[in-house]
Amino acid sequence: MSSIEDRVSKLEEEVFGKKGREKNWRSTVGMFGNDPFMNDVIEGALDSREQERQKARESAERESQ
Repeated sequence: MSSIEDRVSKLEEEVFGKKGREKNWRSTVGMFGNDPFMNDVIEGALDSREQERQKARESAERESQ
């Protein structure tokens, strides 16, 4: 049986990554794929952006009159 140090070292390698692993945007795509919290964050951001668009449209309409 391996020592606890060996086991912890192996777990750390799995959790924190292995040497030579490619680090770019491709490694993060889909990282939060069915995460309910991230879905809420994205939905909130989209709602906020839509409200900003609506305000901008209203402002542009008032200025054009």
